[in-house]
Amino acid sequence: MRRSLRLFVLISLLFAWACTGEKTETGPLDYADTEKQAPQNTDLEAPIWQAGAQLGTQTKVPGEVQLSWPAALDNVGVIRYRVSQDAVEMLQLAATQTTTKVTGLAPTATVTFTVRAQDAAGNLSEALSVDFTVTDPNAPTWPKAANLQASNITDTQVLLGWTPAADLVAVTQYTVYANDIEVATTDGALDTLVSELEPWTEYTFRVEAGDATGNMTQDGPTLTLVTPDLTPPAWTEGDALQSSELTSTSVTVSWPPANDNVGLDGYSVYGEQVLLGYVDASRDSARSSPTSAKYGGWRIATGNLEPAV
Repeated sequence: MRRSLRLFVLISLLFAWACTGEKTETGPLDYADTEKQAPQNTDLEAPIWQAGAQLGTQTKVPGEVQLSWPAALDNVGVIRYRVSQDAVEMLQLAATQTTTKVTGLAPTATVTFTVRAQDAAGNLSEALSVDFTVTDPNAPTWPKAANLQASNITDTQVLLGWTPAADLVAVTQYTVYANDIEVATTDGALDTLVSELEPWTEYTFRVEAGDATGNMTQDGPTLTLVTPDLTPPAWTEGDALQSSELTSTSVTVSWPPANDNVGLDGYSVYGEQVLLGYVDASRDSARSSPTSAKYGGWRIATGNLEPAV
């Protein structure tokens, strides 16, 4: 009996010792770990935008834009707005500021702006975004010595060349006018062939420069010229010079009207290869007094002395 009692006491002491050692070893460690834990974030809700919220743009000066947006909503409170350009954050603004001006934008560039709202817990809203194309209100300009020149002139076409214009970004086209009617456009080339002109006609040519935005100059160089008439008048096959009222001292010669692409000015009358006179185109006969009875070889030529009857 005593032996059993001693065994029971021994087992009880071992059990008590084991329990006391566990508390001594693990208790202080659990307490220390609890002290080191950071407070848990209880705000897991990100700011939100009101329905229909948009990122607005307004521009008054080339290369600048004013951004604006409505205030975001949050269950605790918005503390800042984060603004980015082409996915690169450019500034952070206080929650009370819902507008900002962006400067230094390159003309005709297209950029994407975004705005996100942030709360104190670091939660970020969805982005409001807008694509913005920078305006270029300035037309190209011509240098003071700009000029328009013509070469390879025929009766129906002319090759025009001009001094280049300048632009803040780039000149993308030139438009050519003839007597204020558009006749040709180039994609930046400094010359063009103008065709389908009328012979013996006065033309005032003008060239204007334009950029990609559509801005055009209004004071381009000009040039006035008259196209030549390179096609001589012609007689219809079978036409002949006729004489009448022949006397010993005079004779009347007559002829059919000649044809011309522009119009006749008159006829030159020759006798024995000698110019006897010039007859207006409205007349088709002439009277002359030959110097000898053997006078012959009458010839009629049109106003520009082309082949005669």
